Amino acid sequence: MTTPGTVPEFQIPNPRVHKSKRLLWAIGGVLALLILWQCGTALWQGRILSNDAVAHFHDQLNQGRYDELVAESDDAFRASGTHEKLVNFFTAVHTKLGDASKSSMTKINVNATTNGTFLTTAYSTMFTSGEATETFTWIKKNGTIKLYNYNVNSSALLN
Repeated sequence: MTTPGTVPEFQIPNPRVHKSKRLLWAIGGVLALLILWQCGTALWQGRILSNDAVAHFHDQLNQGRYDELVAESDDAFRASGTHEKLVNFFTAVHTKLGDASKSSMTKINVNATTNGTFLTTAYSTMFTSGEATETFTWIKKNGTIKLYNYNVNSSALLN
């Protein structure tokens, strides 16, 4: 506070405090960029891995290699039913929908947890009997992905 006739005090900022704040902001900015880069890379790699895995899945489905589909899936997928029930499920899907042809990814989600990295992708796929929405959940292990969960939705399944 100043009284009449006195000159207010002026404090010169400490240049070391200014530098350390700038350094903290710079470090924070670099860390934010690294995190964004990692997320973008994970989505890009996930897209490539998933597209390849879906093409392989459809190839096996189209050729009736249901035993291979089950055998190549993750343990958690295989634990969801007996081998016979899983093979019967893929047989029924292929019988009702026919061969898969054109497929395009409509959604992707990457979730890294302590149990592994999960990649959930949705595809709009043309089958002989009509269009279907397929949702694949993959688990990434040792640079490859394995089928963790599969869901297919199509009005052609109702016929």
